[in-house]
Amino acid sequence: MDKIIKVSKKVHPIHHNERKPFPLVIGGTYYVCFGENKVRPCRLVDFSHEGKFICIEYNTRWHTHRHQLYPDEIGRTPEEAVINQVTF
Repeated sequence: MDKIIKVSKKVHPIHHNERKPFPLVIGGTYYVCFGENKVRPCRLVDFSHEGKFICIEYNTRWHTHRHQLYPDEIGRTPEEAVINQVTF
């Protein structure tokens, strides 16, 4: 099970137009934040639609979850994940 990491409330998400992409590696470990400064470690599983989207997965107590996101919605650190928070 991947533990939830709580990031300081001093770290805030930025507008999606201000995000800066970085090189991603399939199988690499990154971090994802869906809100409330709660971050989970995740693994990059695949690129889809010619690199427009990425597929990540993370584990909870009973399940493995997969999500399709934009490449700039994850981070290399928990803080960067909050800054690049997933937009719905």
